[in-house]
Amino acid sequence: MVRGKAAASPKAKEPASPKPAVVARPLQFVALKDFRRTIGLEKSSSLIASAILVLLVPAIAGPRAATEFVQTFARLYESPYAMSRKILQSIAEILSPYYTALEISRSWRQFGRMAETRANKAVTLKDIARETGVNASTVSRALDPNTSDMLTEDVVARIRAAAQRMGYRKNHIARGLRTKRTMTVGMVLPDITNTLFAPIVRGAESILEPRGYASIIVNTDDDPDREEALINVLLGRGVDGIIDAASHRLIPRIKDVKDQGVPLVTANRGIERPTVPSVVNDDAEGIRLAMQHLFDRGHRRITHIAGPVERSTGQLRLQAFRQGVAELGLDLPKDAIVKATRFDEDEGGRCALRLLKLDWPFTAIVCANDRLALGAIDALCLQGLACPGDVSITGFNDLPFLGLIPPGLTTVRVQQFEVGRLSARILVKMMTEPDAPVAGTTVLPVTLVERGSVAAPKSPESAKQPLKARSKNEAA
Repeated sequence: MVRGKAAASPKAKEPASPKPAVVARPLQFVALKDFRRTIGLEKSSSLIASAILVLLVPAIAGPRAATEFVQTFARLYESPYAMSRKILQSIAEILSPYYTALEISRSWRQFGRMAETRANKAVTLKDIARETGVNASTVSRALDPNTSDMLTEDVVARIRAAAQRMGYRKNHIARGLRTKRTMTVGMVLPDITNTLFAPIVRGAESILEPRGYASIIVNTDDDPDREEALINVLLGRGVDGIIDAASHRLIPRIKDVKDQGVPLVTANRGIERPTVPSVVNDDAEGIRLAMQHLFDRGHRRITHIAGPVERSTGQLRLQAFRQGVAELGLDLPKDAIVKATRFDEDEGGRCALRLLKLDWPFTAIVCANDRLALGAIDALCLQGLACPGDVSITGFNDLPFLGLIPPGLTTVRVQQFEVGRLSARILVKMMTEPDAPVAGTTVLPVTLVERGSVAAPKSPESAKQPLKARSKNEAA
């Protein structure tokens, strides 16, 4: 009998616990600075350390740990994940024949398939949250211009830097399904070649873009049927709102858009419906300034090339001209007003030639816009008449480069950029706060820009004779 401790009763041999898989957490040495320190490499040799690790990690820890390693490499060198993977995988493929015992080539092939799957998968808010150590909701707020002010600037900057580094792109389709908003705004222009509208678009985008909206721009060629068709296209695309700079005063489709629940603002032009907000320039004051300027220079025989009266700009400026005639006490014949069918140079030339047929000696033309004025100047020049020597001419809008075109057009300057900016601001409010009150019509002030196209009229004796075309020799 054996004294001492009682013999332990025999127990079934427990199966050996499986060796724990090597996962990303034990592989903290993939922070290359630690690994370099371990094997005595200098900082400049980090790529060598990467090459060694890129061979060992997949074989020892498997493809999933290799993915973690490449993520670390990408963060350390601030390079895109896909590029980092290709660099490291290329190193492994070059050196793998020398390490066949570790089956590195097979491991990297497995990793490659995983990496390709991951690379083709879009970065999500959860990925960024995992990277930055915050909640996905915090990431969402930081990336949304409308809610980022709820967080500190440091947090927003850190999250946005991580999102940019990881190649994050907003999924507007998914967001639209969730919020029933497409974050798009339709912008309707009457003539995309008209330089008046470029600043209007820029002004609108200065408000829309920072808030995450994208613009869909359509061109109507100032055709009401085409305008109606394109508005239907925008509605079919599910735009959240529309800025219409091509509106006709009486087009029924425009009046029905708001009734369908789609916010609408007209820019530069208005429609005859007070419930549709509009941002316009002071057309009446602009014409008054031009007429007063001509009157002060001695002109009493003033004609008008009016714009299309189907547009609010043409109609209001025509009304203002007639009012100015009455206020200044001018005695003009009925034919002193010629109506253009379009706001372009061809129509300006046609109307100027029609005025020349009057049996009435006029000395000045007030044009409803700059393009009409440029066309009128060109037509008069071709007839041997000089501006301002024979006829003084004014425009409206102050398009770019007018001061560089002889003789320099005297015109009314409008706030093009501000028209677009305020239109977009009102539209955003209508889209985000449907019940909030908005201004019906916003009228922006205008100023007169004096250049070389206006001069005092000729002597009273010459002014009594109707204008007639002259040859170039006579004009000289």
